[in-house]
Amino acid sequence: MLKTKYILIASMALMAITGCKKDYLDINKNPNQATGADITPDLTITAQMTSTASRVSTGYAFLHRWMGYWSASGSYALG
Repeated sequence: MLKTKYILIASMALMAITGCKKDYLDINKNPNQATGADITPDLTITAQMTSTASRVSTGYAFLHRWMGYWSASGSYALG
């Protein structure tokens, strides 16, 4: 009886020590946050293309205006 009592106490202590993971109480992990392994090129191409288009369309406004002044109109022909 005494031997089984010690075995029971030892097995419960062993389960209590090894039963919990170390990060069990880590509440600062965001499961919705992407990691480096989750990000693939097909997911980032839309953001890259949008950024590039935004830079191209707004970055050369002075040149667009200057070319608009010097371009020929479609309503008459030079000749």
